[in-house]
Amino acid sequence: MSIEIEKQKILLEILGAIDGQLSAIGIARENLGREVERLKADKADALTSCQHVDEEGQVAVAGGSLLAWCQICGTLLSDDEIKALETKS
Repeated sequence: MSIEIEKQKILLEILGAIDGQLSAIGIARENLGREVERLKADKADALTSCQHVDEEGQVAVAGGSLLAWCQICGTLLSDDEIKALETKS
């Protein structure tokens, strides 16, 4: 009879650990979902209000001779737009 009690005790410990892990996973999924929504809102805001300049006032442009884009919002920029940004800063 004592063997059954020990097995049940071990089983309950394992089930408790699994339940704790599932709870932590559920909380992590909820938090990640909230973060995704916040990032989507930030991206939408950046696309509509981006000035293509970082917080330090530096032009945030990347690319090469054929294509250049804003590192903040990802918008492709023309040569004229880049020149205008560089003369502003």
